[in-house]
Amino acid sequence: MLSSVSSLTVYVAEGGDSTGDGAGLSAISFDGSTWLLVAAGGGGGASDGNSGNTGTGGRGGAGGASRGEDGSDGNMNPNNHCHGGKGATQSSGGAGGSYRTTYGWGSGGTTACTGGNGASMTGGSAHAGGLVFPKDAWGNYRYRCGTNTASGWQSGGGGGNGGGGGGGAGYYGGGGAGFIPTYIGGGGGGGSSFAAQSVSGAVLQGGSGQIEGNSASSGGAGRGGIRHTTSSYQKGKDGKVVLVFSA
Repeated sequence: MLSSVSSLTVYVAEGGDSTGDGAGLSAISFDGSTWLLVAAGGGGGASDGNSGNTGTGGRGGAGGASRGEDGSDGNMNPNNHCHGGKGATQSSGGAGGSYRTTYGWGSGGTTACTGGNGASMTGGSAHAGGLVFPKDAWGNYRYRCGTNTASGWQSGGGGGNGGGGGGGAGYYGGGGAGFIPTYIGGGGGGGSSFAAQSVSGAVLQGGSGQIEGNSASSGGAGRGGIRHTTSSYQKGKDGKVVLVFSA
């Protein structure tokens, strides 16, 4: 019940704006402190670092109801493989994806990054923000991993040129994907949604891949991102919140 001194704060999700970005969340809070409804964003799709010729996979997971969808793995060959980020639940963020190079799981003979874990209202990162010096034990430059995320209503967390998909934000955010820059990455995990017990008649619908929850009314928001190649790139759809007041 709203009183004359109550206020609602409405957040409208930003769809994935740059390559690989996970989407932000849409939400309504009561008096700026209590979450009433949170609609999850989808995870970003991976970026192909070889003009569309590097392996398969890397689709982002759709935003979910009680659990977000996992991002799919990116496969270059048996020795170069990246796990997608896991979908979030209503109690924890999705785990970040790992990677394998010719040096083994988690070994950066080729510069590579493990995806960041999701957290409350925040997706995990799959973004590399510049080189770290000195070189690694194999003589390769290393990337500074995890420098950008989807947080609150804002999208983020992805990277181009072989970057992974960032996790979508939500009540808890999905995990970012593992990735091997300039080669291949996995897809980001979808965030989770939430409805407070005080909200009557709430129905939460999760999505699957390129089919978002409540597809008849969502306008495309909440889908998992597609893998980015030179011929397939599109920004994510912004969220939509409709408020109807009655006396």
